[in-house]
Amino acid sequence: MQVIIFFIVLTISQAYQMPICEIYEEDYKLDNTTCAKMVTSNEDTTVFLRQCSSKERCIFNKTLREGKCNETYPTRFPGELCESGHECLSGNCSKGYTCIGLEVNKECKYDYECKEGTFCHSIKKKCTNVTEEDGECLESVCDVGLICNGGKCVKMFSLSVNNKSTVAGACETLYVTDGVCGYGPKLVHNKTVTEPTPCENNICEYKFNKTQLGSFITSCTCGKSDKITAYCNPGIGDINLTAVFLYLLIST
Repeated sequence: MQVIIFFIVLTISQAYQMPICEIYEEDYKLDNTTCAKMVTSNEDTTVFLRQCSSKERCIFNKTLREGKCNETYPTRFPGELCESGHECLSGNCSKGYTCIGLEVNKECKYDYECKEGTFCHSIKKKCTNVTEEDGECLESVCDVGLICNGGKCVKMFSLSVNNKSTVAGACETLYVTDGVCGYGPKLVHNKTVTEPTPCENNICEYKFNKTQLGSFITSCTCGKSDKITAYCNPGIGDINLTAVFLYLLIST
């Protein structure tokens, strides 16, 4: 029996090896064209970073292990500030230095070409108004703060446990099981809600509550920080994760 248990533990440990995490640090000493540089010393790898200008983006070359700031294609959405049309995704910058999107019923290819509050209809290929609460959304997009649930736009995180739902985002618990809102899995060794949880034994274990039996494990995740540390992501049922989504809902 002891041999079998040892074999199981060994197998899990091999399947979920602790990842080798990189260190991310800001470095103002990089030249004006370099935005990222990967340096390996002993067993540690550090990625030095420097921010590009607003008109550039960082292009990372895996072979050279460094990134360069390059003039980028338009990146600014309707409503954002601009100096010329080439900065706007819609290609149109107003005299007031604001990117302007296409009006309703104008032909389009992408959502970002249309003005605020509209989207590019996938079939009509025209800018179309978003759908409000309780509106049909099978071929539409719901307004901000809403989500398409069973063909209708409903408020995000508005349904309590045991209510019918087709998407997790409509549930206040952010979890759906068998077509109803349920309680999500929690990280077993999550002892704090203010700091990330370091990995234990190279694995992250999650368990459901008493009404939903079962558990599962995942591998660790590298954090993008100046510390060589791997962490466990919070479970859907952990209060620190649901609190983030509720904050985003209130902020919209």
